[in-house]
Amino acid sequence: MIIPAYTFVASATSVLLAGATPVIADVDPTDLHMSPDAVRAALSGRTAAIMPVHLAGSAADMDPLNDLAAAHGLAVVEDAAQAHGATYRDRPVGGLGDAGVYSFQASKAMTAGEGGLIVCRDESVYERVWSTCNLGRRLGGQWYGHPSVGWNLRLTEIQAALLLPWLDRLDEEIDRRNAFCAAFERELATIPQVSVVPQPEGTTRDSRHLLMLRVDPAVDRDFLLTAMAAEGVPLDAGYPPLGTMTALTAEGARTEPCPATEEAARTVVWVRQSMLMDPAGAGDLAEALAKVLSGGPAVNRP
Repeated sequence: MIIPAYTFVASATSVLLAGATPVIADVDPTDLHMSPDAVRAALSGRTAAIMPVHLAGSAADMDPLNDLAAAHGLAVVEDAAQAHGATYRDRPVGGLGDAGVYSFQASKAMTAGEGGLIVCRDESVYERVWSTCNLGRRLGGQWYGHPSVGWNLRLTEIQAALLLPWLDRLDEEIDRRNAFCAAFERELATIPQVSVVPQPEGTTRDSRHLLMLRVDPAVDRDFLLTAMAAEGVPLDAGYPPLGTMTALTAEGARTEPCPATEEAARTVVWVRQSMLMDPAGAGDLAEALAKVLSGGPAVNRP
């Protein structure tokens, strides 16, 4: 399965745990989502599927990826862990490929502490997933009949009860985060060293799990992160390239050249979701950035 290099490690480990080989391909250098050109270059006779990741709440550009998959007979599994409520050309992400996966882990827009949700189109896939999550039972079969080997991965009723209220407030919370991001982008006009990572083509609603910022390479990013934390506005460094993780390569993951991902790992920082919830705080973030970056050569430290 081909996966993007700029994503959380679970995108790769899930493939390994399924007994398949993750092939780590580069992302688009502009929007940091799965690149159709990189996927095409990584294809082999053994490729069975691709995994677009809807990174930071933006929708990956799915039409060219779906077209590429259809041309080569590949399954499309969407990693929508960060994209609850996001849309691509006005269609909800997670339902654009053969299957989609959402996360309810503590940092997500909808959370039950842990857990997740899988959606799929094919009835036989649904039955296989249900069996895997239910200790190998067969849907509609004997409760103590276990014709397959499976795990206990069921979402509990308590977790479901925690999640249900979000269905009523998710849209309003997404609107608030987008209002923050719009206000912050206006403030960035006076901060030339920083820009917002743009949304991929086709994104009609960004759920803003994170706000990704690209920092001028001349800025010492480690200094920036330390100084912003001292200002009470902590930022995150983001993902390292998956291909640099020896635990993955030691288990057989294959890595393609990933220069765009390597550049992102050096120059991109994240604004956490919790900071995006109050649009009035956009000015505070911009003010802190302007203060930290106003030192000229001082921000380009050895």
